[in-house]
Amino acid sequence: REHCKDDSKLVLACNSVQSNFMAPYDFLVVDGKVVRQKYSVVERPLTGTVCNLFQTSGQGPPRIVRVLFGDDDELWQQADPSMTSTLVQSWREVTLKTGISGLPVLMDGHNVCYAIHQRIPGTPIFPNSVTWDPATTRAAFSAIGSIGASKSFVICVSVLEELTVAEFAECLRTLGVQDAVLLGGSGDVNMWVRPDAIGAKEGSAGVCVEAGHILMSGAHSASTRQSLPAGSRPLNALVAAFLK
Repeated sequence: REHCKDDSKLVLACNSVQSNFMAPYDFLVVDGKVVRQKYSVVERPLTGTVCNLFQTSGQGPPRIVRVLFGDDDELWQQADPSMTSTLVQSWREVTLKTGISGLPVLMDGHNVCYAIHQRIPGTPIFPNSVTWDPATTRAAFSAIGSIGASKSFVICVSVLEELTVAEFAECLRTLGVQDAVLLGGSGDVNMWVRPDAIGAKEGSAGVCVEAGHILMSGAHSASTRQSLPAGSRPLNALVAAFLK
């Protein structure tokens, strides 16, 4: 809220990007321009790289799109990914305005988290790879996605109970989410909702809930940050929702 010039219409703020910008393939798109860590721009140029992201505004409904990078972090082309093929056809002019990179967990209401894989130790991290085992790691997770038959609405979901990614994807699917990307997990999961937007919630083990509208997850049991209190993880970027 400190960075909002006028927070009177702010209704939600949620953690964003999977590794809190530590991975070179984590980025935001703001007004059609890529925003990511300066060291990543220098050390890991994205020329020729294909990445997934969730489009929050642009031509068409909120959904997962695939982008192809040109030189100097320029978004060269975009396409709609296929669930049945890793090949992308019908590349076209970039029309997305804002978006968030992430690991796809749902596409068209189907679980696609099987494509997330663990990085081989000692090798660089690439799109759709993580440093933890997606099959066995249990943690709190958050996601951004679209809901409704025509993907008309954007939804942010945080589940504070420790789940695997596949279990989290199933939770999203049962809520009616169509497309979704993973935002973060473990101690990254934080969400602020305007007090008059939800009712009071009771706290549970590993969860800190203040005044019924600040939700914060503690680090998962296998994390090196397990001893840190909930809400102590610094966040480099947030998803914010405002009333028109």
